[in-house]
Amino acid sequence: MKQKDWRTNLDTAHASLRAQEEILERLRREVEDGEDPYIAASQLLTRWQFLRTHFRQTQLALLREAGEIPDLNDYQRRRTLDSLELRARQLDASLATVLNELERHEEQHPATA
Repeated sequence: MKQKDWRTNLDTAHASLRAQEEILERLRREVEDGEDPYIAASQLLTRWQFLRTHFRQTQLALLREAGEIPDLNDYQRRRTLDSLELRARQLDASLATVLNELERHEEQHPATA
């Protein structure tokens, strides 16, 4: 049963990361092409934060369950969890880049009141 939970949570973590990648792509498009990228960016960032929180909760569940899977050795466990963390950090770095682009866009095209 624990192995099934592990697999389900691992699939959930990967799905969450894919969803975050899609949001990043939409953010990039909004920054490049959007008429008013700030409203869209705000909505997308709210979704991003929700997904990131869900991903972290899933990561914690994976950590708890990892020790209870009999045919999962330490190396496999660490490799799997490290891979998820690396991908999450890469997405964080990409998000920072997109937010910097949004800031540059704002400096070049200040909103008029």
